[in-house]
Amino acid sequence: NPTIRTVASTRYRRKYMSPVILPNGKCVIFGGTERGRDFPVLTPEMFDPITETWVVLQSSSVARHYHSTALLLTDGKVWVAGGTAVSGLWELRTEYFNPSYMTATRPTISGTPTVGSYGGSITIPTPSATVITSVSLLRLMNTTHHYDPNQRLVWLQLQSRGSSSVRVAAPINAKIAPPGFYLIHVLNTNLVPSRGRIIRIPGTATT
Repeated sequence: NPTIRTVASTRYRRKYMSPVILPNGKCVIFGGTERGRDFPVLTPEMFDPITETWVVLQSSSVARHYHSTALLLTDGKVWVAGGTAVSGLWELRTEYFNPSYMTATRPTISGTPTVGSYGGSITIPTPSATVITSVSLLRLMNTTHHYDPNQRLVWLQLQSRGSSSVRVAAPINAKIAPPGFYLIHVLNTNLVPSRGRIIRIPGTATT
């Protein structure tokens, strides 16, 4: 059964915020307002689940009120858009958030992963196999009204490492990873992720 406990608070109070899970397991919240549709919060904050602390990031230049959105892209950036403070007056400017891993030396996925059924395995072609220490699976986002309630990240158990690929355990059932499309990433010892590859869970071993 899930348990709930209190951890560190964000620096800014906000509603209408847009949270996004990153492929390294951290979560960033964008936009929102301190009260009603007034007092927009321009500063994103990032939560680290290992240290259970929040970090204040560089402020954006566009206020994101009601009906804003944020989406993780395949390259690891986050697209931030939309919002309105007054009904019918829509914000048409978009922004991109570049996590720090965008400037790091990143591992790569060199081909299309081979995906098995629930409880099976996933083989990921990569020339970076010797430095891969973890693999993350992120459900493709579908955001409306600020957040995607179906966001989820699943860490996949590393089973074997070859010269040009790694094999991981596929999710064991649909409770862990409901059927659908996901971004899969390989990460090195510094938790720097590759670009994501879109796969379908379960894979070709099932109908």
